[in-house]
Amino acid sequence: MSSVQELELGDNHLQTLERDIFSGLINCHTLLLDNNNISLVEDQVFMNLNKLQILDLSNNQIGVLTKETFFGLGALRKLLLRGNLLEILGDHTYGINGNPTQYILNYDSYT
Repeated sequence: MSSVQELELGDNHLQTLERDIFSGLINCHTLLLDNNNISLVEDQVFMNLNKLQILDLSNNQIGVLTKETFFGLGALRKLLLRGNLLEILGDHTYGINGNPTQYILNYDSYT
């Protein structure tokens, strides 16, 4: 799976993203996980995705993101989180990298 550059897993009824699920995707630059039922995203689940530039987690059931959720995403340019149930955003959640990143959060019920 190391040659995969784009992975589209939208509309697959995924519920949990476990820590090592993406460990073999070292060359992936686009990961689309939109329109699932994801409610749990384990810390450091994306840690081996150093080349990932686009991450779409839109339209899921995500309620909590910690500062460790996006650990290792130094190349990230676009993070889509709209349509989730965000209630808790850990300190420095948006300090993913030193590069400009576009965060799309609209339509969340962030409280």
